[in-house]
Amino acid sequence: AIIEFLDSAFADRGGMILPLEPIARAKAKEIAEIVNSGIQPLQNLSTIQTLDSMAAQQSNPDEGVGKKFAKEAIEKGLSILEDKISRL
Repeated sequence: AIIEFLDSAFADRGGMILPLEPIARAKAKEIAEIVNSGIQPLQNLSTIQTLDSMAAQQSNPDEGVGKKFAKEAIEKGLSILEDKISRL
């Protein structure tokens, strides 16, 4: 949403963030959505703390499970992002 806001709010200042061509525009939005939903939320401290809290409730808690999970998920998301970008 922020990309579309910036495109429309500052259109009179030249340059655009999103391409005008529909397929290229969709691809740009797909890349932004990978970051938005698949990478960035896992960097939030509250997400990591929630995972740690859930693990602590198990019989054999693994300290730092939140960071480990986030690291693996972020690495996977970045790999997917890199693959998408390399095919543009």
